[in-house]
Amino acid sequence: RCARDFRLTESPMPSAPAKPLETFISEIERKHPCGRALVHRYGRRAEDVLSLAGEDLDLLREVVPGSGVIWAEALYTIRSEMVRLPMDFLRRRTHLSLIQTTDPAILARISGMIQQELGLDTMKTDADRTHARDEWARHHTF
Repeated sequence: RCARDFRLTESPMPSAPAKPLETFISEIERKHPCGRALVHRYGRRAEDVLSLAGEDLDLLREVVPGSGVIWAEALYTIRSEMVRLPMDFLRRRTHLSLIQTTDPAILARISGMIQQELGLDTMKTDADRTHARDEWARHHTF
């Protein structure tokens, strides 16, 4: 079959919700104001991201106010999407390193989450945080 004949309704994407997209988005938005952004980034896995907040309601807070990126995403990406370094999350998985100037508190928290989830030693985590700080700062030096 030619690509122009392909119909998404015949073969939905693997991360597509089983119900109509707008219905699913509305349900997620009732759970969190960033719901539409979460569905955009994670598809039906947006529910999995939000479910992590049952462990810690602080995970529902935005990493940077107004960014639409919540701390539960950091935990989810560490556990499920091979985030191993702070910049994996801040640049590869989200756009935060591009919209926010270097923030030591954000780096400390994401580094701590990675260290705790992966059982890394403090020396490696500190080195990764320093590297991330320097790389992040380069994005904002003009």
